This record gives sequence, C-alpha cells and structure tokens, in this order.
Amino acid sequence: MKQICIFFCYLHVTFYANAQTRDVKDVIREVDSLVQLSRDMLPKGKFDESLKTIEYAEALAKNTFGPNDSLYAYCLYNHGRTHYQKREYQQAE
Repeated sequence: MKQICIFFCYLHVTFYANAQTRDVKDVIREVDSLVQLSRDMLPKGKFDESLKTIEYAEALAKNTFGPNDSLYAYCLYNHGRTHYQKREYQQAE
C-alpha cells in the first residue's frame, strides 16, 4: 500500500512539473510574439499602439519571471527603443 501511495505521489509531482514547464514556455512565446508585434508597428508609425503592446509584454514578463529576468530586460530594451523611435529621448533612457 505504501508503494502505491509513493508511486501516485511521484506521478502527481511529475505531471505538475511538466505542466509548469509548458506554462512557462507558453508565456515566453507570448511575450516574444508581443515584442515582435510591437517592433513591426514602428515602421508603420503606430507608436502608441506599439507602446501599449510592449507595456503589456513587459508586465507579463515581470509578473511571471520577476524583475531580474532577461526576458523582462528584453522588454525594457524594446520599450526604450520604441520611445527612441518616437523621438521621446527622455523617456527612452
């Protein structure tokens, strides 16, 4: 009986860990897609829409991975880049 209980606990932990990994991968894909969408808007002059998109990606990355994650830093870089393209140099810094 003890072995069966341990086996089911192992299955539960394994399944939960795999589910977490898929969720993280989905968030990474979503943030990356949002950053790309934001960058695609810049040549078209859609700066305000681009800023809204990158701000959403930024919040998603920060809430999921924290403020010290490289994906969040990538969003911050693109946020500044968008302001720079818009010629808002003070906000780009």
